[in-house]
Formats: sequence, structure tokens, C-alpha cells
Amino acid sequence: MNDQPQFNARQLEEALATRRLLRVGRCVRCVGEVPSTNDIAWQAAGEPGCDGLVILAESQTAGRGRQGRRWHSLPGENLLMSVLLRATSPLLPQEAISLAAGLAIAEGVSRAYPVIQPKLKWPNDVLIGSRKLAGVLVEKRSPGGIEFLVVGMGVNVHAAPRDEQVDRPATCLDAELGQRGSCETLACEILARLDAWVHAIAEGQISELQNAWNRSCRKAE
Repeated sequence: MNDQPQFNARQLEEALATRRLLRVGRCVRCVGEVPSTNDIAWQAAGEPGCDGLVILAESQTAGRGRQGRRWHSLPGENLLMSVLLRATSPLLPQEAISLAAGLAIAEGVSRAYPVIQPKLKWPNDVLIGSRKLAGVLVEKRSPGGIEFLVVGMGVNVHAAPRDEQVDRPATCLDAELGQRGSCETLACEILARLDAWVHAIAEGQISELQNAWNRSCRKAE
């Protein structure tokens, strides 16, 4: 595969600058093939200016999802990214950030492509119909005694894993749109919405987050 990343960090930073409320996307790093974007984010924890760092990858060799599951994605086909957040000053509870990440993906998809209206399944699976479009893994660690969160997000844009590879049948954005979507456009919309929700959580607006999540929730069958 081509080791050059498909994303341009400077262009993404410039695109996000006018929409950023707090910090998500102040710094963007684009990489080629890595074990996991979460791992790369953790390596940066504690660096100057690392709060709000975004990592975007072309591919992952050991991407992971919730409950120890593997995240499957073909190289160069999908949106694979992680955001590093300092979890204190202001306080960012892991549970709230986990809900916000799934909600940010659902909102970002619908803002980029209004014909698609994803739903959420507890806590943060993003579905179209009964098929999974995206997933989230939020990890918490305290390197150097400072508490950080890493928000890992995977969105099937151009390709979805085979049914036998995953616990829930999956879909991709292209299949739902009937045309080719843009990973770059989607990344900007999702990160802008995540930044807005991080800002709301930092301001103590947890009920607003819960209400928005409930509106996007897929009702139990």
C-alpha cells in the first residue's frame, strides 16, 4: 500500500479553525499505517499542546473496538481517527465523552450528507437501519499522573467489513449514499461536533447531551 497518508494535516487544521469552540483539532497529525490511532495518541500524551490532538490514519494493523473486539477496515478506505483530551481542568467524565463521541459521529454524518440520518445504539454504536456504520472506543489513562482520555472513532466510508468478521452486520457511507463520500469532509464535520460537545460537557451541560443522545437513539426492537 501507499505509505503516504490520504489526509492533509494543515488543510484540516485550517478547515476546523473557524468552527472550533474549545480545543479539538488545534493540532492534527496524519499518518500512514499504524497499529492503532489510539496508541499513537497515547504516545503523545504529556507533550506540550497535546490537549485536543487529532490523529488520522490511512490504515490500522491492530485497530480495536469495545469489549476487546477488533476493528476491521481495509487500508485507505475509511475514516480512522483518535482525539486526545486532558480529562481534568475542566472535568470531562469518560461516560459523557463516550456518549458525545457517538453523537458527534451521527451528527457529523447527517450534516455532511443530510439524506443520511444515523441512529445510536447504547452506548455509542452508530447505525443505519440495523447495520453498523461506525464505532467508538474511549480509553482513560494517567501518564505522568495526569488523567487523559483518548477517543477512538472508526467510520466505514468506502467499505464495510464482511458479516462474518463482525458481531453486527455493517454498512458503509458509499453504499447508503449511492455515490462516493469524502473522508476529509466527514472528519471535519465530526470533529467540529465533538468539539462542541466537549465544550458543552466542560460547561456542565450534561442534560443537554443526554437529551440530544436520546433524540438520536434507535428505539429497542
